[in-house]
Amino acid sequence: MARVLCAYDVSNGICEQSKIAPITSDELGMAIDFVDDLPPNSLSIYDRGFTSFVLLYLLKGKNYVMRSKITFNKSIKDFVKSKRNTAMVTLKATHSAIERLENPPYSIDKNASVTVRLVKVILDNGEVEVLMTSLLDTQQYPDAIFKDLYFLRWGVEVFFDYFKNILQVELFSGHLPEAIYQEFYTMVFLANLHSLLLKDCTQQLALDNKERKYEHKINNNVSVGNLKNNVIKIFIHEEPKVILEHLITLFLKSTEAIRPNIKGLNRKGVEENTGLLLITGGLSNSLL
Repeated sequence: MARVLCAYDVSNGICEQSKIAPITSDELGMAIDFVDDLPPNSLSIYDRGFTSFVLLYLLKGKNYVMRSKITFNKSIKDFVKSKRNTAMVTLKATHSAIERLENPPYSIDKNASVTVRLVKVILDNGEVEVLMTSLLDTQQYPDAIFKDLYFLRWGVEVFFDYFKNILQVELFSGHLPEAIYQEFYTMVFLANLHSLLLKDCTQQLALDNKERKYEHKINNNVSVGNLKNNVIKIFIHEEPKVILEHLITLFLKSTEAIRPNIKGLNRKGVEENTGLLLITGGLSNSLL
């Protein structure tokens, strides 16, 4: 078994960072390794599995939204019980956080603290979720945007489904660690290249859809197969652009109708309000 963590840009469909490690690896430790290389002006979205003072402390100066466990500490418990929808709280370093950060390359003062904004989100079933965020300005970032903003994290779930079931990242041809590493990062490259080529199809696809009864999209299964069959040619051809243009033509020939009444992500107003690149670093996944 192996543990995989990806920092996935849900706005642009690009895997910004990725890591594969033994299943015994600490997923929090893997997320910590990503912090320094998060793109500037980005917003990281984490699920509740990453709730920790350590990560909050290392994210100082960066933008994030993190779902909190409602039992994380007394401040969170009190906020859940209150009638407030938002609150500013200062979290103090825990003993375990100090132990983890007191060794190089990290350093922490025993009196260290982090100020975060808590936002209460009520789900459709009435369940209460609490989000912790560095977006402290309530005027620029009103409470109303956070439900849809956090929901954008679903994009990384969709990516892992595509990664495992369409790219078939788990079908390794070798058993040694070197083979696993090589093929895993090759698949990350292919996923990003596939996403970029799909974007290059956007304009022509829109024109073609004007002549169709139903809107069409590129068939991922067929287009991924075309990419895998031609990717080596990109590196050995005298004119790589020729191969890329050929792939775009193949992609546009392999479309499928979009089924009616399928709702997409509701992103209206979120990106305009935040002005941030949305990065989801909040999902680890296991590969067999």
